[in-house]
Amino acid sequence: MTLFVVLGSLSPASTRLQNYQRIHNYYCQDKWSQKLKFKTYINKEKGTQEIVKRLFDNSKKYGTSNTVGAKNQNPNKSKHVPLPPADFPSSPSSPSTEADHCIRKCLFS
Repeated sequence: MTLFVVLGSLSPASTRLQNYQRIHNYYCQDKWSQKLKFKTYINKEKGTQEIVKRLFDNSKKYGTSNTVGAKNQNPNKSKHVPLPPADFPSSPSSPSTEADHCIRKCLFS
């Protein structure tokens, strides 16, 4: 019975040892420091693109005439568009047809 307990506890230990050896072999072969440094840039594409714009594209935001991080001082233009004129009758109190006039006269007199 103790033999089964010992064999049962060896299986998880051997699995851990195999996992450790895989990780050790991956990082300890060649250029392990570069692999670790590259992993820090995963999912940071936006920051990398910003750095590239600063260095190579000579963007307006980071041009030589501007201070570091200064934005353009252009005032924002108003995006408000006035509504079109409403199509109302010339006088809202006057009836539009004679039938409406007769009905109003009968009801309100």
